Amino acid sequence: MWARKRFDLSWLDIGYGMIQCARIGSVDPSFVSQSWKDSRHAFSCLSVRTGFDLLLQALALPRGSEIIVSALTIEGMLTIIEEHGLVAVPVDLDIDTLAPKAEQIESLITDKTKLVLIAHLFGSTIDLEAIAGLAQRHQLLLIEDCAQQFDGMPEGKQDIADVSMYSFGPIKTATALGGAVFSVARKELADQLTQL
Repeated sequence: MWARKRFDLSWLDIGYGMIQCARIGSVDPSFVSQSWKDSRHAFSCLSVRTGFDLLLQALALPRGSEIIVSALTIEGMLTIIEEHGLVAVPVDLDIDTLAPKAEQIESLITDKTKLVLIAHLFGSTIDLEAIAGLAQRHQLLLIEDCAQQFDGMPEGKQDIADVSMYSFGPIKTATALGGAVFSVARKELADQLTQL
């Protein structure tokens, strides 16, 4: 994949988007959540990072808890983890698949591990079956960061992670010049996020 080094948007598109964003109150915030083509519970927020911050607030993990993260991720996600008093534990990626191996993740699990955060990178889609099984066996929450993967709701896509995070920033494949949607498996957790 080669970066084009330019937006797929014209200045007219950007201007229109900015004007529409200024129309506060013109769109019901629950519209996005209700429109999400998913049988799970959707939650919309400003960005994946703000939503991830809210998620960690809702989970209220004990200080020092560990989150296994893809070794290649944006610094902002690591900063959020640290600001909550948590520890990011990086897992290496297979260079051919851009995915971590389940065995590597399992070798990093300790009694302090609470979450596994896997990022789909550079438009790739990671098969999460083995990782989801591993997370379930160890009673860990599995979160997938789909910020670089999402290109529309493919028919039959099944989110198997406990939380799937989708981003619509200006450099994403499917953009709205900002915003994010979290697809959450457990209604109680989705309700907590909405109340924060």
